[in-house]
Amino acid sequence: MVTSRKWFAHTKAVDETSLCALSVNHGTSYLAYPGSATIGEITVYDANNLVRIGVGVSTVTLIQAHDSPLAALTFNASGTKLASASEKARA
Repeated sequence: MVTSRKWFAHTKAVDETSLCALSVNHGTSYLAYPGSATIGEITVYDANNLVRIGVGVSTVTLIQAHDSPLAALTFNASGTKLASASEKARA
């Protein structure tokens, strides 16, 4: 569970809608979160290492998914695929 004030301050500054997606898997878990409030950029974090906020959060990848802000994010049941939709389109 993430309780860091630094994490909250970072995420609140980027995403006023509190949009995120969490994949829970025995080996690897990911947290997908908007990387920008103006374009459909998705940042994927290693959810198993979020507690290391003071040391640095492990970013897995940054996806340039849409030209407009994100409207939805979700992982499939196995956590192997991420679907997103923007205010104007879906991917």
